[in-house]
Amino acid sequence: MTQCEDLGMHLVFIESREEQNFLRSNLYYYNDYWIGISPITWLNGSTATFTNIHYEYTEFTHGGQCFQVEWSFGWEDTDCSNMHYFICEKHEEIGPDCGPSDLRFSHSCYVFHETKSTFSSAKLSCESVPGRHLVFIGSNEEQEFLEANLPNDGEGYWIGLSSVTWLDGSGLTYNNFGGPYISCFNNDGDKFRLVKGSREWHDTWNDDFRFICERDLPCSGTLMNEVEQSGSCYFFSYYVRNFFYADDFCKSHEMNLVSIGSQEEQDFLVTHLDDNEDYWIGLRGISWLDGTSLVYNNFPYNVSAFDDEGRCFFMHPIDLPWYDESCSASSHYVCEKEIGKPYVL
Repeated sequence: MTQCEDLGMHLVFIESREEQNFLRSNLYYYNDYWIGISPITWLNGSTATFTNIHYEYTEFTHGGQCFQVEWSFGWEDTDCSNMHYFICEKHEEIGPDCGPSDLRFSHSCYVFHETKSTFSSAKLSCESVPGRHLVFIGSNEEQEFLEANLPNDGEGYWIGLSSVTWLDGSGLTYNNFGGPYISCFNNDGDKFRLVKGSREWHDTWNDDFRFICERDLPCSGTLMNEVEQSGSCYFFSYYVRNFFYADDFCKSHEMNLVSIGSQEEQDFLVTHLDDNEDYWIGLRGISWLDGTSLVYNNFPYNVSAFDDEGRCFFMHPIDLPWYDESCSASSHYVCEKEIGKPYVL
């Protein structure tokens, strides 16, 4: 890791199947390589020694922050604000210390809550009883015990796995731990490598391997084919969507619908857009969605520019002047992020 840092880089973070395939095609088949994934831990910071993340869930579409046991008993990351049942666990020393309605397995007591809650509410509910927490699953035997006792096997249940991250703290959007199920992290889930041959991600302990360093370019977000220009990154959509979808899509990738601040920026966009298509921009009600002032405009010199109440705006084909349009109409769109500046929610 320090050798990468000496180069101004970091151990590689693999954030998509495309990046995984790129690495696989460029690595020597018979060698293992370190990657930059952090230890996988439970909410109390203890390292996971067992997981059951299903091989079909290679995309951590919600950043690997909150996990549920879904209907087929695999562990799946999901939106932390979703409503699910949950399982509380309390570790007990040997003795009849479980409550009358608790279930016991080994040295722990379990409560299966059938009131659906968000992840944070479930966590607080469990922790309202001293020593109790969202369940930490440490073995295949414990997994099987829970599977056999879930009151409703058609529903998801929150578990206490949280924040599977890379070394810089960023959440996983993709994994290649292997399948069909990841069973045991035989070396404590502390350090991970790309194994020879399959290039699955396996944990390991204190061995010497080759390694891959990575350095992020200024425009290296979650979207492919971003374009850098004058301190901003731009993404040009392939599909048509309504204004609100376009706005949400950009924000989900930590960008905003484009704010155009000069003739030079307008000219740059003109050279990158299909002049047969419309494109949503981040202008709404004569103000930019990111809060910047309107210091430049490209409204046409005719009255039809504001014939839809000036609520949502797009760039019209041919020289791309700005017209207002019904926000429910479908157009392409342009996302923008100023490098080094946070996007605006």
